[in-house]
Order: sequence, then structure tokens, then C-alpha cells
Amino acid sequence: GKNTRGQGLFMWQDIGSFRYKDYNRQLLLQHTEWVPPRTVVWMAMKPPLPPPDGPIWNNKEWRKQFFFTSGSQGIADATAWLEYHDLFAQTLPYFLVSRRKKTRFIGEDQPLLQSVCHQHVHLCAYVPPSVVEGLETVDVYFGLRRVLKFGGNFTLWRFPSNEWNNLTHYNVSHPWSVSSSATIAQ
Repeated sequence: GKNTRGQGLFMWQDIGSFRYKDYNRQLLLQHTEWVPPRTVVWMAMKPPLPPPDGPIWNNKEWRKQFFFTSGSQGIADATAWLEYHDLFAQTLPYFLVSRRKKTRFIGEDQPLLQSVCHQHVHLCAYVPPSVVEGLETVDVYFGLRRVLKFGGNFTLWRFPSNEWNNLTHYNVSHPWSVSSSATIAQ
């Protein structure tokens, strides 16, 4: 049946999550009591350091210090996922049309996922990498599943409130605005 009231939790796992077989055929969602309602939780694969010049960026190779979102796994209730999906769709055009009218490479989805969270700080939280660091058999990119299976003692990290929150409400003069030929769903 349909779950439109936000009951239960839904976990996203990309194809890379199945690269290692450690968690195959295992019940992962054993410790979910820490997942806040109306919040999408991602894994921070290193200590978070938001880009100082705004949330719309996608150069994780040359600006590695600002890249921390592991997009391989996320967990949330239906309400949070539906809101996140809408905001993701609103953010995507900023990656397609830059202020120089060149397209941006979006083959790497993690900067886009991180940009949504940077703009909408109420919606996202991150499990800190210290929860799984030092464990030989855990790749920090996939650490969220370990926390969901075994639990842990940690505090979730959220982006601080900032001037870039709700970027889609900025006017056309904002440096990350899209050209007048592109539209963003409001």
C-alpha cells in the first residue's frame, strides 16, 4: 500500500552499496530510533566543511576540502523524502545552467545532494565520520548502514543557518541564478 503519512522509514542505497558483500542478506534497519522525523540523514565521509562561497558548486576534485556528503545511502521518513525530492528538482537547474551559460557536470551526484542540504538546513543531518573511522572493514562512504545495523553514540551534524538557505527564492541578480530561459519549479 501507499505510505503517504510519513509512517516508517525508507532507505536509499545506490548501486555502489552492493559492491561489498558484508551486509548482503542482513537486516540493516535495527537501530533507527535516532533518525529524526522530517529529516534526511546522510553519512559525512569526512568532517563537514561547507563551501564558503555558497551551496552551488560541483568541483569535488579541485575543492576536495568542501566535499563531505556520501550520497551512497540516506534514510528518512516519507515526508522528508518527498520534500527532499521537490527541492532536488528545484536545485538541479542551477547545475545545468551556470551564470556563464555553460553547463555544469552532474555525473557526480554528491555535490548536488550536498547543495540541496546546504540550502535547506532544516531538512538534512549527517552522521559524523568518527562513528565508523578506524574500523578496518568499514568504508566510511557506506558507514550509514553500519550505524543503522549496530547503533552508536553520536550527535548528528546539520548545516548552520546561513544566507544561502532557500536559494531558489533569491532574485535574478543572485550570482547563482539561472538564465531567464531556464525555469525553476517553485
